[in-house]
Amino acid sequence: MTLGLAAVGRFPWKYVPAYWLAQILGAVFAGLLIWGLMPEGINLNFGATIVSISTSLPFAFIAEAVLTFLLMLVFMSVATDKRFPSAASGLAIGLTITVAYLMLGTHTGASLNPARSIGSAIVAIQVEPEGIRQIWLYILAPSVGSIAAVSLYESLRLKEFAKNAPEDLPSAG
Repeated sequence: MTLGLAAVGRFPWKYVPAYWLAQILGAVFAGLLIWGLMPEGINLNFGATIVSISTSLPFAFIAEAVLTFLLMLVFMSVATDKRFPSAASGLAIGLTITVAYLMLGTHTGASLNPARSIGSAIVAIQVEPEGIRQIWLYILAPSVGSIAAVSLYESLRLKEFAKNAPEDLPSAG
C-alpha cells in the first residue's frame, strides 16, 4: 500500500524507506515470535509464503497482483474517501483480505504484502529456502497490483470530480 500511495503522490516518498524497513522488521519479529511461542511452527515454515507445487508461477503472479489490486481498490474506496462511513472501513478491508485468503491461501499463501513475505522468508530460510527463491514474485506482483489500483482509482476519482465541478469555478489563469 505504501508504494501505491507514494506512486500517486498520496504518501511522501521520503518516508517510504523507513516505512518499508519498519514493516519488514515487524514481519521478521512476527516470524521469530511464532518460532519462540510455537516451535512446531517449523513444520509450517514460520508462515513463509511459497507457491504450492500444484500452482504455476505465472498463475501465482497474476493471482497475487489481481487480489492485491482488489485489496488496494477497496482500501482507497473506504479508507481515503470521506464519502464512505469510516466505521465500516475495517469490515470492508477485513472481508477483502478474508476472500483473498480463501481464494489463494492454498495456492500462494495469499501474501498481498511484500513485507509480510520478506519477513517470514528471512525467518524460515534455514528450513525452507524456497521462500527466498520466490521472493521476487511476492515483491513484484503486489507492487504491480497496488500501483495499478491506486492509479485507476485516482483516474476515476479525478474524472468524477471534474464531472461534478460547478460551472462557475474561477479559472486558474
